[in-house]
Amino acid sequence: MAGYFGLFGILIQHGGIMLWQAPLSNLLLVPLSIVLSVFAVHYSGKILAPWLPRDESSALREEEFIGGMAIITGHAAVAGTPCEGKFTDKFGQIHYLLLEPETGKEFKKGDKVLIVCRLSATRYLAERTFYV
Repeated sequence: MAGYFGLFGILIQHGGIMLWQAPLSNLLLVPLSIVLSVFAVHYSGKILAPWLPRDESSALREEEFIGGMAIITGHAAVAGTPCEGKFTDKFGQIHYLLLEPETGKEFKKGDKVLIVCRLSATRYLAERTFYV
């Protein structure tokens, strides 16, 4: 706003000198510059608003964990008895989840797993990976 205030003050003062060959009174110049700068800030804000960032959150929905990699941090797990796994999201936030293998498979501490689907509100099905 200070930039617009100064710009309008200089332009109005320049216009007054060109028209009347004398500078305008500050009692006239200051209120006029303030009013014009308020409108200028309002309309330039409307023009720039689409390109300015909005409020963004780093919160994830639980469904967004699916497809992510996790590391088993708890005891061994078999189907029906999940264990704790550590998942780091794209924002660097750490989430601890209950991960369970498919029937006939087992997880040990330190295994890297891929989160496949959500089994319940607190448990996820995961699959051990050998490539990462």
